[in-house]
Amino acid sequence: MKPRNYSLLFIIGVMILSQISLNAKSQELNYQTPQDLIEYTYELMTFSAGDKPDWDIIKDLFIEDAIIVLRSSRTDMSIMDRDGFIDLWLRDYEAGLKETGITEEKIIDRYELIGDIATCYVIYAVSIPDKDYPTQYGIDCFHLLKQNGRWYITSIVNEVLRPGVEPPQNMKEEFSKHLEDLK
Repeated sequence: MKPRNYSLLFIIGVMILSQISLNAKSQELNYQTPQDLIEYTYELMTFSAGDKPDWDIIKDLFIEDAIIVLRSSRTDMSIMDRDGFIDLWLRDYEAGLKETGITEEKIIDRYELIGDIATCYVIYAVSIPDKDYPTQYGIDCFHLLKQNGRWYITSIVNEVLRPGVEPPQNMKEEFSKHLEDLK
């Protein structure tokens, strides 16, 4: 066999092993409940300076055709697919998050489960350690699907909480108490 063929076999072998490894990680995580999936999502989106998130695992949280809608300014929303979402995180990571890290903390959540679908609202706090960046609060609305025994994210719609944009009524009192407790 020619040396070039060995290289090709090696590359194919690495690709197969990395897919097996990813499948094993996903199987090991096997999100049995919507709460498991959401908890793990926020854990993955938090990392320290110098740490590199596992983008393949983050990608595996979503169905292939997932849609993500993020508030990009006070007047605009950005709509992207799963790969666009990962690309956005990679750009932000390279643009400075790898030096600072980021913390996304789930503050309050509410779930509604109907068979193999679920909706989850999460009020979260995002902060960048060691930066003069105030903690920002937002709300994520997740739509989830149970398929092949585990839960996946089918969509996320995000909004930033600010004057005039309040939490839903069933979360408002608890969020106000959280803010009071911080004082």
